[in-house]
Amino acid sequence: MDLSANVLHVRRNVTFPKGDNQPYIGTPKTESGNRDVPIMSALLEYLKPVGKPNAYVVGDDVKPITFSIHRRMMERIRRTIDLHGASTHVFRHSFATMLNDAGASVKTIQSIIGQTDFKTTADRYCHARDIRKHEAVQGVDKLLCS
Repeated sequence: MDLSANVLHVRRNVTFPKGDNQPYIGTPKTESGNRDVPIMSALLEYLKPVGKPNAYVVGDDVKPITFSIHRRMMERIRRTIDLHGASTHVFRHSFATMLNDAGASVKTIQSIIGQTDFKTTADRYCHARDIRKHEAVQGVDKLLCS
């Protein structure tokens, strides 16, 4: 993390091999996975206490959290707010959709979430929301009725 520049440098990937509680630290699956992600100002306040160079965002200076700690953390979050059954991967889809709603180009979204394929980003990660469909039709209505 480079908190002075508000950037998260993604250079490692953490996975949990089936049935293993300990994290496996590797590299991102593709070259696109190596990326710099701007940090939202609202999130910055939570990251400042752990903002050491080369530290894990969820973990410490040495290693990321275990799978059981991750599972307990998600259970606490689910007790606090209704995630409607969402997993952490669903947050990725939600964030891509919010970036799209905010007017980011699909190419920009692709870069932020680390997708290799433009089509995958557009087709699988940027979901059309009903409110945006209504706004789009209302925009055309204004053009035609002005």
